[in-house]
Amino acid sequence: MKVGIRIDRPNAVGTAVALTSVAAYLGAGMLALAAVSALWIAALIFSGRDSVGRSAILLFFAAFTLPLSVNVTAEGGTVFGVPGEVLTGAAALSLGIFFLKYGGLRSRIVGAPLPALLLLAFLPPLIFTTRTEVSVKAVIIQAAYIAAFFYLPFYLRISGRSLRGIFAVYAATVVPAFLWSLWNYAGFDFNPVTVPGIFRPFFNDHTIFGAAAALLAAFFFVRGLLSGSVKGVVAGVFFIGLTVFSGSRAAIISLAVIPAAGLFAYAKFWRIVLPASAGLLAAIALSQPGMLLTFTENSASEPVSVGDHPLRRLQSASNVHSDVSNIERLNRWHAALAMFAERPHTGFGPGTYQFAYIPYQSSAYENRLTVHNPERPPQGSGGTAHSELLLLLSESGWPAAAVFVLFLLRCIFIFFRKARWDTPLLTGACAGLFTYFIHMQFNNFLTTDKFAFLFWGMAAAAEAEYRRLT
Repeated sequence: MKVGIRIDRPNAVGTAVALTSVAAYLGAGMLALAAVSALWIAALIFSGRDSVGRSAILLFFAAFTLPLSVNVTAEGGTVFGVPGEVLTGAAALSLGIFFLKYGGLRSRIVGAPLPALLLLAFLPPLIFTTRTEVSVKAVIIQAAYIAAFFYLPFYLRISGRSLRGIFAVYAATVVPAFLWSLWNYAGFDFNPVTVPGIFRPFFNDHTIFGAAAALLAAFFFVRGLLSGSVKGVVAGVFFIGLTVFSGSRAAIISLAVIPAAGLFAYAKFWRIVLPASAGLLAAIALSQPGMLLTFTENSASEPVSVGDHPLRRLQSASNVHSDVSNIERLNRWHAALAMFAERPHTGFGPGTYQFAYIPYQSSAYENRLTVHNPERPPQGSGGTAHSELLLLLSESGWPAAAVFVLFLLRCIFIFFRKARWDTPLLTGACAGLFTYFIHMQFNNFLTTDKFAFLFWGMAAAAEAEYRRLT
């Protein structure tokens, strides 16, 4: 017998009023307004009979607004996206109300437990954090992203086809953001130095835009190729172009996933050749490190600016002698590993890397981007650990990192089990995720709503399709 809380129209309004009162105590100004807005949107969804349909519409609307959301700085320096994160909060609250009204959330979590286990793995670091307020905010944000973008589609049993439509809506809204960046670029006479900032205020920098474009490129191109959709292939080619335009080296490199995923899914022959080739290349790289060192030395003759030719930028990815961006990335990695070595089980707390890493930097990697005073960082010195896995290790310790690795392995398992020419949606979603599996070695974006939507949404689509096929 299911035991739940029945929520009808009066109770929904009463719940919203009570929660609004709580929000008034938690903050003031922009934060309170955002909280109240999310609560009332969630209450509106449950004020009628078709709450499931309204929640699905909410996800579509979130997809439509996220690429064009702008950051607002509230009291205490808290930054959040409007209206994207407000709608994300409403979607997460909707999942909670569904659970109170109908129950059944536990069965969905048991069916796909790893994202929920990742949130549980954040609890010990939250207890031992060096900055309680920062870590509480970070965990709430991660919980909202996972609830809204991964578990809500599962709870509503949104089909893979509908999720594909949600991604198409998101992709359509990326186009105005691109046109805005092109307009800005022209205003700077196409000076390549300005590329990192031309995507503002919609995307913080070119690397986030490039990561999103690469994921969309892989999804649409692979799915379109396998399903015979000309529109899908054209959309994929368009987003490949946007990835190159972004100038993000890691995003451009991640596009290698597209032909590999397509060949693997299309022909059984490549199911043997591609894994064998990957293993051979890895063995050569490990046995012949001199080849990498030679490439590094050859590419270290001069710095490479953001807007240089894509091939030159790819070559510069291994330049750790004169490319300050690469040197600073090594510095951030060194700091993350030093932090992990000191607190391997709990880390320093979710969201604390940017406050804790400065004493753990290496003087050997010091450069003009090195931060000595967090209140006055050098121009162009953004980001945190520049690695999703190292960020987890330094902030939340090995348990959280282990759960995240298991989640990645789950996605790889789904791909190897069901990726073929007649499963275009599953194969395309996995291909999109795989672009970030490469990119996340050099950057970390799962704390941003614009990218978290795509990552967790693609994971939900892959999981939903896998369940349908099995």
